[in-house]
Amino acid sequence: MIKRWGARLTGVVAAALIAPALATAANAQAKPTDPVDALHKQFVAGHGVKVSHHSALLRAGKPLMEGFTTGKLGFARSGIVSSDLTSRYHLSGAEFEGLEDLQTPVRQIGVGGKTYASGETYKPYLPVGMSWVRYAGTPFTTQTGLAPDIDLAEHRTYQGLLATTNVKKPGGTIDGTATTVYAGTITAARLRELSPATKKRLGGLSETATKVDWKLWLGRDLLPRRFSVTRVDHDKEFGEVKQVTTSNYSSWRAKVVITAPPAWEVVDAKDLPKEPFTLPDPTFAVLPDAAGDTP
Repeated sequence: MIKRWGARLTGVVAAALIAPALATAANAQAKPTDPVDALHKQFVAGHGVKVSHHSALLRAGKPLMEGFTTGKLGFARSGIVSSDLTSRYHLSGAEFEGLEDLQTPVRQIGVGGKTYASGETYKPYLPVGMSWVRYAGTPFTTQTGLAPDIDLAEHRTYQGLLATTNVKKPGGTIDGTATTVYAGTITAARLRELSPATKKRLGGLSETATKVDWKLWLGRDLLPRRFSVTRVDHDKEFGEVKQVTTSNYSSWRAKVVITAPPAWEVVDAKDLPKEPFTLPDPTFAVLPDAAGDTP
């Protein structure tokens, strides 16, 4: 049951304006006029954005599970290509007895099609002198997207989301810039139509959770500063449960370099005598079941 709910909490992008040093009158005329264009102009190799996520599963208004993630994402022309994220969890209730190790920080580096994980959770499995476990792929939504639930880095998804805007008003100052907040509601079915990847991002979202409410704070440069997604589902055991995920973005246009850990500190998960339990996603895309997946 916990694994199924964990799959519903899925579980972070952008940076760098095009050569600001070359800002001429012609460039000024080419200034982005819509948020989608503004974001995609940030996808420049060697640049990135700082990001933080807070995901919560609420039952009767109280947190059942919470995840906190901070770090940075690296870009290339194709979009997000690397990540360096540190996560921790807060688990409430008897359902999570035996999962205390998940409440210690876990660092995950995604680069070159591999994920490297380090933290107290992994120490019991590591040989002396080793600090990192290497996994194939970058499986987590926070490693490949600007947000866990709805990926603004996907052109069609971002356009489709903005098309459902029904509120636009001043949003206060965030990351040192005045913002405008956009808000709306989109159906889960429409999100799946816009992007096949959304099915993974929405995790185990059942058909009862047909609506997804969202808020997006854009700066004067039309780049995201905050993005919040809320959805409600119903379960026979837990009743009405709400999931809220809020992402914050800062240091757009910053230079970002993300590299793999030193080879002599890394061991492949498949080479360990006992492979660690399923690697937890920073926003609960995967959460080990207390019944059998923990060490």
